[in-house]
Amino acid sequence: MKNKPIVMKGLNGSITLNNDSVIVKKGALFGHCTTTYLIQDIIGINYKKHGITTGYIELVTPIDKNDHLDFTQQPNVVLLKLSHKKRTLAFKEMLENAISEVKRSRQGSQQAVLSVADEISKFKQLFDEGAITEEEYVEKKKQLLNL
Repeated sequence: MKNKPIVMKGLNGSITLNNDSVIVKKGALFGHCTTTYLIQDIIGINYKKHGITTGYIELVTPIDKNDHLDFTQQPNVVLLKLSHKKRTLAFKEMLENAISEVKRSRQGSQQAVLSVADEISKFKQLFDEGAITEEEYVEKKKQLLNL
């Protein structure tokens, strides 16, 4: 079941959390830039707590570079209003949870693949040692690979 997109509006644009991506839209002052980041590609989040007026959320990815003179113009940074402090913290937590969930999911699937490969390797070793027949080895391999 898909969740409804969650939008956080900021001073220089908005950030939208979808099921598998985050969309950052910059306003007219920043050239109407829209950038989509897959959650699996987001390394982390930099969050600056609200000061006197603003704070920010920055998506950390391997592709973004700090080559803008003005930090606020970076495509992965959204300035946040002081009046949205509680909502900002809730949004940040949801985004961190989404990133963590994707990482856990990836680790789980990698472990499952390794486990199957390890099991096949063990049965191959048993076959090579003569402890099981070729027929038993092939049957077990098919079972492990769901064939």
